[in-house]
Amino acid sequence: MADLLNHGKKKNKDVSVKVNTVTRQQAGFGDSTNSEEEIANFDVNMRVSNHVRNSVLSLSKVIEGKKTASDVISILVDSYVGKMDQRTRKAYEQVVNVMEAKDYIDHSLKQ
Repeated sequence: MADLLNHGKKKNKDVSVKVNTVTRQQAGFGDSTNSEEEIANFDVNMRVSNHVRNSVLSLSKVIEGKKTASDVISILVDSYVGKMDQRTRKAYEQVVNVMEAKDYIDHSLKQ
């Protein structure tokens, strides 16, 4: 019972993360000026409701080719972005590029 409160001990917070490096085209960004430029690609968690999770997993099971949940989300995002007006799409692409640059810098600093 006395071992339940170990406030003085510091836990080891070193975590190993599996990271792949892919080109922008492999990551689904289509043809860009530097399509061979490498970007960091790693798994992340995103908080969604159980209803959204169930919908995505259901789509992954009924879509041809046994897609993963990540594939389904990519398909849905591509479909939504394809319907954006030019101004909104440009703003979206700028925000995505900033986030990708941040991931690249974070990945570079960890190597």
